[in-house]
Amino acid sequence: MPQLFVTPPGLAREIVKRAQVEGKVVLEPSAGLGALARECIAQNAMGVYLVEQASACCEALRAAGFFPTQGAFLILAPPQLYERIVMNPPFADGADIDHVTCAFERWLAPGGWLVAIMAVGVKFRQDRKTTAFRALVEEHGEMEDLPEDAFESSGTSVRTVIVTLNK
Repeated sequence: MPQLFVTPPGLAREIVKRAQVEGKVVLEPSAGLGALARECIAQNAMGVYLVEQASACCEALRAAGFFPTQGAFLILAPPQLYERIVMNPPFADGADIDHVTCAFERWLAPGGWLVAIMAVGVKFRQDRKTTAFRALVEEHGEMEDLPEDAFESSGTSVRTVIVTLNK
């Protein structure tokens, strides 16, 4: 299985609560083991569409009753646009920016909301991609720090933020 840091249950509840998924069909790209998808169901989402690249994660998702699409999220064609997207994308080498930007631009319906967990570096890195991403957040949403120990139960001390975007 790839390097995977599962969204802790309390944080999954908070992300999904912010997305207000009740009665909505929700996208969870880079679904991992489906922590956010499970919480979407618990908060009365109408349905959850999952995308995951790792075959071992897809097998685990199927065993849990989900029907993930296996593939690389960044190159897949959206089967539809989604009113809500919740995500904990990969962080390595700025992949979180690529995933959130792709989700916002290609998968989110007009009027939709995206709530994502991202590495704290999006707040201060000065490369072109990161500064462009901060401009997107400034225009369409907000960014909020998470507690330093938000992922401790998942085996990492990576610092994170919540990014909320409205289209």
